[in-house]
Amino acid sequence: MLILGIDTSSRKGFIFIGEKEDILIYRNFSDRSTSGEIFPALNNLLKAKKIKLNDLQGIVVSLGPGSFTGLRVGLSLAKSLSFSLKIPLVGIPTLDHLAFSVPLQGMVCPLRQAYGMLLCRIF
Repeated sequence: MLILGIDTSSRKGFIFIGEKEDILIYRNFSDRSTSGEIFPALNNLLKAKKIKLNDLQGIVVSLGPGSFTGLRVGLSLAKSLSFSLKIPLVGIPTLDHLAFSVPLQGMVCPLRQAYGMLLCRIF
């Protein structure tokens, strides 16, 4: 199952294509330039792996918190592709993604500093 992933919640977002539990290819965006880079990046990812847009079977997108404009760009692309390709769309809260990516046990409390760097505290 080929999945398109979009995270535009931070200053430097990224886009990826994954299959099952593996990321096949990804691209990071330059600082605060998501809107100008997201469409060419998607096109480049598809070409690099010789995947057609119709081959995608699902989309995962970050819901925030994060950059208001960045989130609008990412969510607009995700919803448009999901609607036009008739494939499922799943939104993931950004803080949930951060908490589950920490390889430790116990209570994890992800924090994001507004207009600043990412923080993650483990208790």
